This record gives sequence, C-alpha cells and structure tokens, in this order.
Amino acid sequence: MNLSRRSFIFGGAASLVGAGAVLGGCNHRVGGQAVNAGEAIKVAMVDYFDKFDFVGAANPTIVSIGWHILEGLYDINPYTNETYPALAEDSPDKIDDLTYEITLRENAKYSNDAKVMAGDIINSINVAKKKESISGYLDFIRSVESAGNNKIKLNLNYPVGDVLEQRLSLAKITPASASDVDKTTTPVGTGPYMITEMNGSVGGEIKFTPNSNYNGDLATPENPMLWTIPADGEARAAAVKNGSVYICEDLPLDRSKEIEDKGLAVEYIPGFECANFFFHTTNKVFSHRELRQAVYYAVNTERLINEKMNGHAGNVTCVLAETNKDYHPASTIYNYDPEKAKNLIDESGISNPEINFVADKNCWAYKFKDFVVADLEAVGFKCNVIDAEFRWSDVEEKLKDIDYDVCMSTYERSLHGANADFLLNNMYYTENFMNKRTGYVDAPGNRLDEIRSLLEEALAASGNELQNLYNKVFDIVAEEVVFYPFLRREQVTAFDKSKVNGFRGLPTGGMYCLETRLR
Repeated sequence: MNLSRRSFIFGGAASLVGAGAVLGGCNHRVGGQAVNAGEAIKVAMVDYFDKFDFVGAANPTIVSIGWHILEGLYDINPYTNETYPALAEDSPDKIDDLTYEITLRENAKYSNDAKVMAGDIINSINVAKKKESISGYLDFIRSVESAGNNKIKLNLNYPVGDVLEQRLSLAKITPASASDVDKTTTPVGTGPYMITEMNGSVGGEIKFTPNSNYNGDLATPENPMLWTIPADGEARAAAVKNGSVYICEDLPLDRSKEIEDKGLAVEYIPGFECANFFFHTTNKVFSHRELRQAVYYAVNTERLINEKMNGHAGNVTCVLAETNKDYHPASTIYNYDPEKAKNLIDESGISNPEINFVADKNCWAYKFKDFVVADLEAVGFKCNVIDAEFRWSDVEEKLKDIDYDVCMSTYERSLHGANADFLLNNMYYTENFMNKRTGYVDAPGNRLDEIRSLLEEALAASGNELQNLYNKVFDIVAEEVVFYPFLRREQVTAFDKSKVNGFRGLPTGGMYCLETRLR
C-alpha cells in the first residue's frame, strides 16, 4: 500500500544500499556557510569516496548523504519498504495506462532558496535514465513533461503496476541549472539537511546543518551533524568507546561485548546482507545444477553462525530476508545434509570433482574459508583454493585471469530499497551476474528466459498477482543456485544512548539520522 502525504507518518529510514567504496578523497566547502553553533550528532562511517556522484550510487556513505540532503518524487521507508510522497504531493494521478500526472509539493525550495520547478524534475529523471547502473529500472518512462500548475506528466512506454513509485524514487531531484561539478562538489537539495563541508577520504569529515527551507513531512532536524570516516573497524570501535563519536556504523562483532560493557547500546539487525556463492556455470563442474546444489547442502552453516558470527546471523530460506515485505519461503531450502550432497555428486556423473575455489579477502565472509573448504572436501570435492581481493565495481577485472569455478563473497544490494523488484532484477535480470560473472546465459539447460519473463510480467502486476510472480522467481533461483546466499548476517551498530535519542540502526550499510536528536 502506498501512503499519501496527508496520512503518512514516517517510521524509519530511507532506502538501503550495498557496499562498494571508491578510492581517494575530496574536500569541498558548500556555499561558504558555517555549521550551526550547537553541538553536532557525531557519527563514524565505513566507506570513503572520492567523488560525490549520487545518481545510481553504490557507496553507502554517498547514498546516506543523499538520504539527508536530497529527495525524489517518492522515497522509500526501509523498515516497511513502502513508498511515500516526498517532493510529490500525493500518489500519481492515473490518466490512462500509459499516462500519469504528479503534483509537486507546494512551495518546495532548495537549500539555496531556489524554488523547485517542473524543469528540475524533468531534468533529474532524464539524467537518472542515462545512468547505466539504474537506467534499466527507468526504461518504462518514454518522456516527462510539464503539465502546468506545479505538475509534471509521465508518458510511459508500457504499463507498470505497484512498482511505479518505488522506481521513481531512484531519481533524486536537483536544480536543472546545476553543473556536473556543482552536483558532485557543492550538492544542493530539498531534504531536511544541507551539506556545509565534505571530505570523503579516510580521516575526512562531512558536515551537515539543518535546511531551513525544508517543508516536507519528515521531522525538522534540531542538530547539525559531523560524520567522520575512520581507517577501519578498530578505529570506529575506539571512537565510539572513547566518546569522540556517538554512533558507529558496522561495529566489529569481536568488539561488541567490550562496547556493551562500557554501557553503550549495540543493535543487531537482520537484513539482506549475505554471504554467497556464485558459480562459473559454463565450466565443466558447475554446469551441473546437482553439483551447485551439493555445495549448499555440504556447508555447515549452523557452525559458521555459532563459531564465526557469535550467533548474529541466520540460515537462508529465500533470496530475500525473512523480514522483507515481499518474502516468501522458497520451495528449496538448503539445510546441512552432507549425505544429500554426496548423493547429488553421484547423480552428476562426475567423480571427485575438482574445483577452483576463490575466496574474496575483501569481505567479512573470508573468515569462513577454511570451514567451507573442509566441508566441501568432506563430501568429495577437491578444492584448489585461490585468494582474491575485489569489489563488485571491479570484479570482472580482478577475476579475468582466474579460471574460477566458484567464488565465495558477500553481497548487499538493497541499494535502491530492499524490495523484490529492485533486488531480483539486479541479481537475475541484468547482465552483471547472469552473463559477466556466472556465464549462466550460456549454461546448458538454463532457465534465464523463464526468470526474465516472470520479472517482466511483474512490472505491470499488483497485489497477490505480483507476489505470486515473485514467489515463482524465488523458487527457480533457489533451485538453480547460480548466484545465491548461504548465510545472512545481522548488521551491528553501536551508539551512546546517553548522548542521542531516537536513533535506530539500519539492517544494512549506511546511516540514517533524521529521527535522531541529541539528549
């Protein structure tokens, strides 16, 4: 259900993101304005960045900044994954299946005092449509035009159903007059905060002050903010422990008891972030679905959860987390069953399958490597272990010279909202995984056309029909296990409850402080 501006009471944060930091740093002062004189909400962030390129961003710090200073026509509540009107006054008015009109929020202004114009909406949507990382989600839009009286008109290429507003949330609105340099160095938006200084490098600071022009429905901020980017998890833990920050993103698990003993709050929040395998399905071994399934039955996830995650993780019952509004258990659920794994190996007809097993050193699942390899070898795989280090932005480049059969890494891609539309299309419709990383598009007996057909049908569906289509995809991808999670971790956030009130951690990377106040 989509909520109107008049009835909506915001209960949490905005849309969520996946990891993927970019090297380097930048330092920009915006508009020459000083931070408010009052004490700031102090936060330790994880991901550093060079350039503030917020359109289709995958860097959690960049997206988190956007949540505080930018708005779309609609935005997403991550705790319910419902859309709500942001710069739109209400839900779109449907003229016919291919035409909608949207009224803009009355008297909306940017933090630089400029009035929001229809031309800004048109330009921002067109910019987002050209951004490779999100363009596929917006290709249903044929054109956008002014409809007068503070309205815009959307002309569509084909009908869409329940996903219309959540897909429009991808386009964050900025002045059409702003240059590319302005947008990346001195960003101006309509959100509750404005940036006054931005240094995204390790050790850098990002300074916010409340935007006095904000007239939306979210609570008006009372305090400035100061975000820092410490070098690593140990530095973040030390900062929250010694009081130099009040909130710490992604607290290392092995520091949580120490922080709790200090009297600080530690939240463990289940979410989408998962440890996964992806398989090279055109290679001899894992072109066999039975052998891919055998990997999942072979791994003792309960042991990993208890011994490596201190109990702060869970087994996988669907590609989506059980807390997700679109969740439905898949028809195939992989519990530890080494005998079944051995039987599947026998069924494949390949004796003593030898595999190149790549472990990503750049992720939290790397500590599982020895356990997982031992489990695989116990059921009959012979593993040649290869350590690699990559991010999703450069995985093809880093793996191009490695003849890998399976890669173990982590994945958090609730980038645009943790809903089935965004997540399933990103994982199973785009070329990134189904072609470039797994070769599944060329795998014998692949069901990619079936998956994509269901996702295309889902675009125009609503209600129970939409959920039933998603459920079919859940079942197929769980059975095929080409790119699929085997364990889902809880996100760990620490904060000083004697300093801040109203703060809630996110079930993913990033930070949301629009409900937070200093005590």
